Amino acid sequence: MKIRKRSSLVRFYAGPEHPIDERSPEYRFMKAVCEGKTGQIKTLFSDKKLFGDKKSAVDTPYGRYEGLDEICRFAVEFQGRFRADSAMMVPAVQTKANGRAALEFDVNFVIDGEIEQVPMILVADLAGCDRLDEVRLYCHHTYVPGLQAYRRPIFKSAYLEMEGEYPDADFVLDEHGNPLGGVRSPYGNGRSGSSYRGGPGVLRLSASHAEG
Repeated sequence: MKIRKRSSLVRFYAGPEHPIDERSPEYRFMKAVCEGKTGQIKTLFSDKKLFGDKKSAVDTPYGRYEGLDEICRFAVEFQGRFRADSAMMVPAVQTKANGRAALEFDVNFVIDGEIEQVPMILVADLAGCDRLDEVRLYCHHTYVPGLQAYRRPIFKSAYLEMEGEYPDADFVLDEHGNPLGGVRSPYGNGRSGSSYRGGPGVLRLSASHAEG
């Protein structure tokens, strides 16, 4: 089948140096979403999170889905949001740390008999070893019809260090040029070259969108 829009994420980064655990809940979730298997998705979430008496959720660039029924609705509508007839996930890089998991992957959408490859990142809050509390999905806004570029930040800064007096106050920057005390977005030092191949996942996603 002809590929009319090609991503470089899997071509550049997938391989034995980046092993993928196909038994992990984040992998099984995204695979089930692409295949429209809501029954399998229901086995990966409870209606409420493990702690805090809040609804489990899937947060996407185009909306937030809270509770088991809404999460299943997200899966049912996923292909349609991209005007696709079918979808298949192809994983590239997987990372786990401190109760979270990240999965970087392409989705091969079949649209009008041709493939459009969309690079994505999934960040999951884990509820034990085999279940999920919340999933946050990222892709470049231009892939989703009608989507705007703005996205609410996932983390908030505790403080931002400033110098000078209003109206001439300005941020104090660290050695990498990031606001001191702020959450780096994306995390990493682009000036030292970590934004190139092998760098942080957000930068990999950006590069995959830019390179044909």
